[in-house]
Amino acid sequence: MVGAHATQRLIETVTGRSTILFRPPYNADSRPYDPTEIIPIKLAQNLGYLTVTENIDPEDWLKPGVEVMLQRVKQERRTGGNIILLHDGGGDRSQTLAALPAIIDYLQDRGDAIVSLGEMLEESPDYLMPPLRTMKRK
Repeated sequence: MVGAHATQRLIETVTGRSTILFRPPYNADSRPYDPTEIIPIKLAQNLGYLTVTENIDPEDWLKPGVEVMLQRVKQERRTGGNIILLHDGGGDRSQTLAALPAIIDYLQDRGDAIVSLGEMLEESPDYLMPPLRTMKRK
């Protein structure tokens, strides 16, 4: 998984932190359909990553409009906890940003708690994204 190592180094360079989190690419993260979609998950596991998937994908990357994204969240929401996939890169994210307040209002009106992944897993941010250790020069 050469790409994973390159991504890991980029995260470390930009944030000063590492990560143990992995989201498989494309639709493999929610419902893998064939072995080629499972291979990245197994490789990441072998490298010590924790795979995190989503169960709600409003497909914001298609730019379907704010109302469509909100409707998809409403339709796919289940009781017992959800992880919503929204993109923050890959071009114009204005629809995603516009949909976010409506999605948050809807979830809060239903009484859902909006928590970080760390809170959901009962893990500290330093566990999920540990600070880099600096090497002391002699």
